[in-house]
Amino acid sequence: MTDNSHATAASDASASRQARWRDLALLSEHFGLMPLDFVDKVINIVNDRLYSTSEKLEALVASIQGTGKTTTLNMAQFEMLMENSIDTHFDKFEVYALKSVFSLPANMAMTLPHYRDIDYTLTREQELALDKELEQTRQTLLQAINAELKRRTGRLNPQAARAEQLRKELAFLTEMAQERNVAPLGEHITFVVDQAHALDRLVAETRQVVEDGRLNQLPTQRTTRDAYLDAVARAGIADREALENELQASRSDSQHRKPDSGRAREHAQLLSVASLDTLEAMKAVLDGGEQATTATRQTARTPSAKRSADTAFDANDD
Repeated sequence: MTDNSHATAASDASASRQARWRDLALLSEHFGLMPLDFVDKVINIVNDRLYSTSEKLEALVASIQGTGKTTTLNMAQFEMLMENSIDTHFDKFEVYALKSVFSLPANMAMTLPHYRDIDYTLTREQELALDKELEQTRQTLLQAINAELKRRTGRLNPQAARAEQLRKELAFLTEMAQERNVAPLGEHITFVVDQAHALDRLVAETRQVVEDGRLNQLPTQRTTRDAYLDAVARAGIADREALENELQASRSDSQHRKPDSGRAREHAQLLSVASLDTLEAMKAVLDGGEQATTATRQTARTPSAKRSADTAFDANDD
């Protein structure tokens, strides 16, 4: 009878421990931490506060009675007494927390949210069939992924080989830079490539504007400098046309009288001087600056090529 009682008590204790561990596992999954870890963290926080308080208390005692063996010994005894008190009381706290706080009533049915939609009526055969179907699906997916990887690998291998060949062909640039202690050009090359792409986009946009006939519709702002350049260019063109007309007239006269080689040379010189004056005026304006502008205006105020040509013709006729 005694043996049966001991066996029954042992069986009840084992069942109680299993139920207790099952409840702890369920609560750990629900809270995201083990109850014992929570209790240990609380005890560690209390111990940290004890040691920080002891340091401040020791500094206060040392300021009153000075540092020495007596102060050190008394503070050590104080810490030991406090540690024993904390251990005693928080052992009780641990037992209370695990049995009364982190516990479930025996008749309480608790189902976690991620277990609510699980069908517990499935048989073992149905679970095995489902596992087999999942495995087949996994194998099919792996085969599809491997086939896609092989296809992409076959496409990328020639490109990788070409890139490696180009790297070897351009390796002399790196070697040359190293021989001459030149810094790496990676950043500069990247900048040039970016600028090239930007230029390509601008060219494409410009072509689109020209093809759409919107070039004349673009807003423009005419400055005083633009107007002056236009006036100088028009004056040069007018002078050239006047000289060409004079030359044409001289050719007509030469058909009725003896050709004068000196006069023809003078016409050519006047044409060259007029063109040179115009080009110098335009160059001075393009160079910019007050000095260049003043010089250009002085050149513009000189007698025109047509007047110089008329004077030369009159002197020759006389």
